[in-house]
Amino acid sequence: MTRTAGFASSSAVASTREVPVVVLSSSRNDWEVLRCYQLGANSYMTKPDKPDDLARMAYEAGRFWVSAARP
Repeated sequence: MTRTAGFASSSAVASTREVPVVVLSSSRNDWEVLRCYQLGANSYMTKPDKPDDLARMAYEAGRFWVSAARP
C-alpha cells in the first residue's frame, strides 16, 4: 500500500472508533509514526526481519487488545 493510501485508510478506520488501528510498517521515520498517531492510530509497529517475530508481535497485540476491551 502506498503511503498516501495507508494514511487515508488509517484515518477512515480510526474515525469510526469501532476498530483499533494498528499500523505495521517498514518505516522507522519519526514523522510517519507521529502522522499515524495524529490520524487516530492506536499502535504503531515496525515490521520485524523474521516471520516468527511477526507472528509473536501479532499474538501479543491481540492479547493486549482483548484484555483492553474487557470491562
